[in-house]
Amino acid sequence: MNAPLLESAPVFLDAAPAEEVLIRARADVAGDGSFGERWVVVDRTDVRVFDGGAHGAVQRVPIADLVGCRSEACVGGGAMVLERAGEAPIRIRYSQSEAAKFSEVVRGIEQLREGKAFHINGHVQRNRCSTCRRLLPEKDDICPACIHKAATLARLAVRLWPYRLRTVAVAVASLFVTAAALAPPLVTAMIVDGASLRAVLATAVAFLAVTPSGQPDRTHAHEELAQKLANGDYSRRGADGCLGCHDEEEPFPTLKLFATVHGHPAIAGSPFAVDAATPPGGLQCESCHGPAGEHDRRMLPDGARREPMLNFGQRGNATPALQNALCLACHETYERAHWLGSAHEEAELACADCHRLHANTDPVRVPDMQGQVCGACHGSVLADALKRSSHPLRQGQLVCRDCHDPHGGVGEALARHDGVNEACLSCHAEKRGPFLWEHPPAAEDCLTCHVPHGSNQPALLTRRAPQLCQECHSSAGHRSLAQMADQLPPGAASEFLLANACLNCHSEVHGSNHPSAAWLRR
Repeated sequence: MNAPLLESAPVFLDAAPAEEVLIRARADVAGDGSFGERWVVVDRTDVRVFDGGAHGAVQRVPIADLVGCRSEACVGGGAMVLERAGEAPIRIRYSQSEAAKFSEVVRGIEQLREGKAFHINGHVQRNRCSTCRRLLPEKDDICPACIHKAATLARLAVRLWPYRLRTVAVAVASLFVTAAALAPPLVTAMIVDGASLRAVLATAVAFLAVTPSGQPDRTHAHEELAQKLANGDYSRRGADGCLGCHDEEEPFPTLKLFATVHGHPAIAGSPFAVDAATPPGGLQCESCHGPAGEHDRRMLPDGARREPMLNFGQRGNATPALQNALCLACHETYERAHWLGSAHEEAELACADCHRLHANTDPVRVPDMQGQVCGACHGSVLADALKRSSHPLRQGQLVCRDCHDPHGGVGEALARHDGVNEACLSCHAEKRGPFLWEHPPAAEDCLTCHVPHGSNQPALLTRRAPQLCQECHSSAGHRSLAQMADQLPPGAASEFLLANACLNCHSEVHGSNHPSAAWLRR
């Protein structure tokens, strides 16, 4: 005997026959499959299996009657199988935390059965506390629940006693530093709590009465602007009355508008068209911002407020519905047929929240910049594009609108296509099929395995193989699963789990037309 494997035994095992015990190991799964305990005791002639406590059944198997002893991998653990000639085998199940220990038990029983020298590793690292069965920390194998805390404090006190003055000084200094850190918040709380409630309420009312951009309350401005549109008091001077004040010195320059189609007089129907057939085309600035009315008066009486004009986007002073109505007066074409009732319309998104008219180029229409505009609201999607595997959004080779229609789509999530698979197959046509041998998840929904916006796994996968494949396919009985004790850690991993894992053999995961590809291998 070189290295017996002896675990701390309960009292009823101490009363067992006094032969020389080589192995005494505890399994953490009872005979009925529930969490419990079974003990395996091995000497040079017999293997005894104790079920449960002192009154549990005891099975004695002479080693000479054993045909073999092996370990089997199961879901979440394994089982040691004692095979007997002409009789049913005995299975001792255990969890994954006991697998390394029972691989040594199997090796020792096989050595005794074959008459070889008994030599096993009797110092298998403990995974659970022998008292409470909790998982032990890896750093020291000391159970934090069973440690005697009073004794530990007493040992610390003995070690600190020669340095007791320094210890007291450090403790006092720590209390002083903590009190000094807590003082500023306490003083601030006293000041805030003692402030005048009336002053606080007055500040809140003043803040709520102004929009984030400093404009008056949107509700009152909206009612006034709607009335101005109904009156239709347009100016005869057109843009000449606006550009006298709104020049390039303004925080929001206007002259860049004339570099776009909206400011080109030769574009039929544009705001600055010379011979526009129907309004609001040809009304110049007032085509979008509404009638000037009294807004362009040069001089105002003291204290009088200048009549508002319709503003858009972040500076908008009307509801998104009114802003969009001005845009749709010209742009209500087939491309925006799905706008009403779409997700963006229901979210009260205004056209100017995405589009820029007073600019040489509209960023949302530039492939390299469209993702940044959409990412202002859809930040998680923009972050997914930075992951290891993603569509080429950052390179401008693919833009959000290739899959989504911001003005409303026929599918979910403003999709341009009727279904996820149709969107994916519009680019990945080689995956369309039909195939002689189909892979059902690939034919049903691409999102079963792939993430559209970005993934840290290759090929936009939700998980890496084999974990992804084993969500549907059990690994029981497959040759990639460990079958023998030497295939368990610290042994080498199965070659079927390396490189592409399942795809090493089953390469045609989307389907195959090969006559012999029932398992999608070719």
